[in-house]
Amino acid sequence: MEKYIQTIENALLAIGVEPENARNADEGQWSIFRGEIEIFLDFWMTGDEETWNYYWEEKNVPVFQVIAPICNLPTFNTEEFYQALLELNLQLFYGSFMIKKEENMLCVKYRFTSNDFSVDHVVQAIESISYY
Repeated sequence: MEKYIQTIENALLAIGVEPENARNADEGQWSIFRGEIEIFLDFWMTGDEETWNYYWEEKNVPVFQVIAPICNLPTFNTEEFYQALLELNLQLFYGSFMIKKEENMLCVKYRFTSNDFSVDHVVQAIESISYY
């Protein structure tokens, strides 16, 4: 797990963020800001996930994700809103829209699994979500 955390923290350095300033209380979690938007970075190893997960049969697969909240969910015209999001998802690179109903929040996220991810891959994930 340490080599992956080091890769992520090297990526933070590459974008000009001091890792010690971005670390959260729990290992494998960081927060950075792009303007007023807080961007959350998470790393974990797969375990006993639900069967709908792609890697559900494998254990100890590294997972890295970047999530940025965008806005509150609308209370009217929701069907049009969700349709627009699905159409926009087709255009996104390294990201997709998601909703967190319990927090009433629209977010954009990127998640990948790999046994061998690089600083460049992590930087690209952070930068793409920061852009969107």
